[in-house]
Amino acid sequence: MRKLPLALLTALSLTAAPALAQGGPPGGKTTLAIGLTNMSATLHPGFDPTQAQGFVLAMARRGITGWTPELQLVCRLCETLPTVQNGMVKPVTLPGGAKGWAVTYRLREGLAWGDGTPVTSRDVVFGWEVGKHPLSGYAQGSLYTEEIEKVEAVDARTFTVTRRRASCDQADLSRFVILPEHVERPIFEKAPAEYRTRSTYVTNPANPGLWFGPFKVASVQPGASIVLDRNPGWRGTAPQFERIAVRIFDNRQALEANLLSGAIDYVAGEQGFSVQQAKTLGERHADRFQVAWTQGVGFNALFVNLEDPILGDARVRRALYQAIDRPSIVKRVLYGRAVVRHNWVSPLEPAFDPAAGEVAYDPDAAAKALEAAGWKPGPDGIRRNARGERLVVSLDWPAVGDDLVQQVMIDGWRRIGVETRANATAPRTYFSDVVPKRAFRGMAYLAWFPEPREVPVTSLGSRAVPTRDNNFAGRNFSGYRSQEMDSWLDKAATQCAPAEAKAAWSGLQRRFAADLPVLPLWSRQVPYVVPVWLDGLRPNAVTATSNWVEEWRRK
Repeated sequence: MRKLPLALLTALSLTAAPALAQGGPPGGKTTLAIGLTNMSATLHPGFDPTQAQGFVLAMARRGITGWTPELQLVCRLCETLPTVQNGMVKPVTLPGGAKGWAVTYRLREGLAWGDGTPVTSRDVVFGWEVGKHPLSGYAQGSLYTEEIEKVEAVDARTFTVTRRRASCDQADLSRFVILPEHVERPIFEKAPAEYRTRSTYVTNPANPGLWFGPFKVASVQPGASIVLDRNPGWRGTAPQFERIAVRIFDNRQALEANLLSGAIDYVAGEQGFSVQQAKTLGERHADRFQVAWTQGVGFNALFVNLEDPILGDARVRRALYQAIDRPSIVKRVLYGRAVVRHNWVSPLEPAFDPAAGEVAYDPDAAAKALEAAGWKPGPDGIRRNARGERLVVSLDWPAVGDDLVQQVMIDGWRRIGVETRANATAPRTYFSDVVPKRAFRGMAYLAWFPEPREVPVTSLGSRAVPTRDNNFAGRNFSGYRSQEMDSWLDKAATQCAPAEAKAAWSGLQRRFAADLPVLPLWSRQVPYVVPVWLDGLRPNAVTATSNWVEEWRRK
């Protein structure tokens, strides 16, 4: 996809706030305390990715490449971004005669793991070996198994990635996970299927040999806190803060109480306050906090388990979608700080196709659709099919708030004759077990954050459905399988000329709108609640703000 207009992408506003009466934080403050509302059960970058996990990991490690807030692909660990023009991207012939591309990278000099061991090409090769293993269970497994043919070390700092097909972003390795071979290889080779739970990232995450960013993980209390200390081996800009303490809360009320009491300094937008909380807090405590809002390209959605006998019917999914009063939720519950979504491609994207179809709020049409699908009103108002079975659907969500949003959806479904069984689960379990292992029966409330220009192979591709057999690899949580969608995904990844790319992305969106494996709801403006004395933050809609943690400063 083409680059987004920055003005539309960021849409950043900052609530004015005077300086603190005492002139800033307490003198000599060297620790920054940050609050989040959930965290993955693991800090291994290959498993259970969430915004909160990404926020923490970006302080302790970096990708080979990465995206700036302006949607520019840049080198993070490499010296030069490979291109055809600089000779680092070359066509090659793959086994069987197909055409592939050899992309060569050179790591920056001086990169080292926190225990002093140099980061080398062997760590890159080992990362590929783990990612492509059929039992590793990587969330982004298709990157290693479908897109990459092989990874070869040329020398200690140079390596070549052979891609199986042309790509519109050949040099992008932002999702590729480098692993410390000297720490992890013995564990992985002993039992690949058990690597997810036996990795040092799980058993001893404070091992310095796992980290090479501006900070390294010093201690972890699962579900409670993660402490990161400044990494003396970091060769980039030195962070001002010596320590960052990330505290994790089960609910947003506790998050707010700890911010106001001073127990934490800053609430990250990556997984923090609701729109309602941030708006109120910014108005009442403007002397202490600034509230920065960014309009994200990510969105909230309902992932539908297509193996459920009721929800497997596209007519029922469309009826449920039509019965959600998204415009009213955006206006009244989210205070207008959101945009209704109809597709997984953001309207801000040049690739967005408005002709793919919108599903408007229309409860009358929803009722007629259920009638046509064989669901007739019962004596208690809940519909029944010809066998007398009630129309009951399940809704799962993380217990961190948004209860009013859920209730509005449930009430809307009740009015068209659908009963809902709601299940709230603690965030840690929800994001580590319920969703990744597809343990929800009906619908799961989740946020989807596509990366820049990302073709959603891992979210919509047939081979990306997490199952026990593949150790729950992939992010196609709906269990969606469509040969036509797979074909469009392949074309979108490989056809880069404007006309062909437009046709491919249009085909993707039209197939998605017809099948509705996921029900897009809205894109929220994301609030960052920042103390007035903290400077250098880059709230943005593209990537974790902690990718620039070394720039954070006291004013």
